[in-house]
Order: sequence, then C-alpha cells, then structure tokens
Amino acid sequence: MATLVDHDRILGAAALIDDSGLFVAGQIPTNPGTVEGRLGNGQRLRMKVIRQDEDTGLVLLQAEHWVAGDARPFSAPMEEEQPGGRLLAVLKTGPIRAEFVSSHHYGVLGRSHRLVPLSEFRFEAPAETIGSALIFCENGEIIGALSATLRRREIPPAYGDGLTQIRPGLNLPRNLDQHPLVIGPSEMTVAYTVGPEVVRQVIEGFRTPSHEVSYPSLGVLCVDNIGGGAVIEKIQRGSAAAKAGLKVGDVIQDIGETYIRDQVAFAKVMFHQQIGSRVMIRISRGREVLLREVTIGRSLGHDKE
Repeated sequence: MATLVDHDRILGAAALIDDSGLFVAGQIPTNPGTVEGRLGNGQRLRMKVIRQDEDTGLVLLQAEHWVAGDARPFSAPMEEEQPGGRLLAVLKTGPIRAEFVSSHHYGVLGRSHRLVPLSEFRFEAPAETIGSALIFCENGEIIGALSATLRRREIPPAYGDGLTQIRPGLNLPRNLDQHPLVIGPSEMTVAYTVGPEVVRQVIEGFRTPSHEVSYPSLGVLCVDNIGGGAVIEKIQRGSAAAKAGLKVGDVIQDIGETYIRDQVAFAKVMFHQQIGSRVMIRISRGREVLLREVTIGRSLGHDKE
C-alpha cells in the first residue's frame, strides 16, 4: 500500500496490482499528472497517473523506478463476498473495519448509463471521513472503492429512521429509504461500490499493455418493449449486433436461455457475458421469430451496451 500525497496533503491510498509498479487508487480529488506515494517503510515514490476509468472512478498509477519483487501485488476478487464478512477500508486517515452487507443491488453509472451490480457495506464512521476509500477482504483481494454513501438523517425519533444520499456517484435503488440500518455504538454509514465483477474487469484491463478497460457489448441501445423484451433503438456500426444481422426495431426476447423481460434484464444479462463468446439470441421482427448467433464484442470506457 502507498499513501498518496500532494504537497503534504493526503489524497488517499493506492494498492499495488502488478509487480511492474502499477497501483490502483480510488478517485483522486485533484487531477495531477504525478503524485507522491509514501510506502509504510518510509520510501517515497514518484507516481504518474496513467488512466482513470470513467465508470468506476478507479485510477491507475505507475511508480517510477519500481524494483520488481519487493512487494506482493493485490489481486482482484474471484468469488463473491458473503454477508457479514469482515472487511478493511483504507481511508485517508488510516484503516477501519467494515462489514459486507449485500450484493443484490444494481445502479446506473452516470456517464455511460451502464447498469452494474453494487455491493453494500456498513461502517462505524461518519460519511465525510470515508471518501473514496479502497476496500479489501481478509485474503487481501481488492473489493472496490466507494462510489456513494448514505447516512442517518438528523430527525426526531417519532418520525423513525431516514436516509439521505451523500455524494451520489450512482443512481441507487429506489427503495433505499425503506432499507434498515443496524444501530451500533457509533454513527453507522451505509456505503456502496460497484460489484467485485466490475472491479475485476477494471483491474484486468489496467494490467494489459494498453491499460484499457473493456466490457462485454452487443453495440446496441435498447429500451423497454410493451409486452416484454427489449427493443433495439440504435445499433453501432461494425458492432457485434450489426455483424449478426440485428436491426433497429428488433425485440430481444432471449439471450442464451435467459428470458429478457425489459431493458434492465437485458443489461444484467449482458454484463455477465464473456467477450469473444458465442451466444444464441432470440428476437422478434414483426410477426417473425428469429434466432441469431452473436459473438460478444467489447466496449471501452463509457461506451453504451
């Protein structure tokens, strides 16, 4: 781990993800070309900002004059964390304990409008102190960096418990005002980060020679269809959908063996596809029902599905 500083002002924490000296950090409040990283042994590193993933806000940094073999890189999560699991959140002020609550939420990323899974956490810390903390599970895997936080409202007890959104980096599920909070010995903060699958895609993309993050994509824009399915409104030229012969106005009914109820279901199914894999898609075109084999393509940065 490295502490990022700018003229002795602490910006956050960064974690080594590759032995070539690549580090990943949460959102950096400023946009410097380089920052100083300070390791636990007192060593100081000059770190260049290489890329920021538009969707998650995660930042890739390269440490100059890095000596390979001096440290073990952190890895991306391979399995889903279980509710109640104990985690470590590394803040600007130091590490604190956190608890994993759930991964059954979805949110829409602001720039790309991409629907992604969210992980929910609880902390015994004020929301203002958390910022874009990096979160780790007990085996050292990086779970993510916080994107949005919620905290208790200061309201009279007669009106019950309420929630107010703080730093809305994501469009969060609508029923959060009904979500219970566990009352602890100090102020409880509920926080969200994109799910482990997204974190894994970002870190794997950062490790490639191009440092580009890619997501599975058909290259279409879909909306809800009356009566079920997702109707295609737009197709990107040269995309996987275009190569498979899909057309604007086609209604996607199934992807693989999964029924597509609406555009949200379409986005959820697409997120879990593998780039380069082949899948059968059932569409309705007017009165015809057609099957098309599609090779899943890729989208970069904040492109749409």
